[in-house]
Amino acid sequence: MALNPVSFDLKAGGSNIGFIADEMLEVYPDSVDVPEDPDEMKSIGGWSRTDSRLVKAIQELTARLEALEA
Repeated sequence: MALNPVSFDLKAGGSNIGFIADEMLEVYPDSVDVPEDPDEMKSIGGWSRTDSRLVKAIQELTARLEALEA
């Protein structure tokens, strides 16, 4: 539930869905590659677009279940 799937535009054009590396670092630090050079971008490994969509679906279903239980 702590993950935040987001849609974003790519600098090279097009769009994508995924996670923000800085946010992922707080939840699953072992999934984030932090380069030694602070000017380089962090990258997330082992997570696909499908995983992002599945996380979002689970979060939505959890919210609906909690509302029904309340």
